[in-house]
Amino acid sequence: MASTQVNPTRMELTRLKKKRLTAIRGHKLLKDKRDELMRQYLELVRENMEVRLRVEAGILSANKNFVIAKAGMSEAALNTALMAP
Repeated sequence: MASTQVNPTRMELTRLKKKRLTAIRGHKLLKDKRDELMRQYLELVRENMEVRLRVEAGILSANKNFVIAKAGMSEAALNTALMAP
């Protein structure tokens, strides 16, 4: 810790006490902000996981349908069907 020269007066003591209180309050505010940002981040992570699971389920369903279509159609007919929007 850095050593500083402090004048031993009551005014200096009052000034340092105010400075200390401001630092404590600022530290608490930053800690609260960090906690809130982490809460919001974790909420987004949960939401992302839900969306990801839904998308993966949709892709799995589409792949199953593709395999069924491929089994029942010729290669040329399947390529023609997949080219259409």
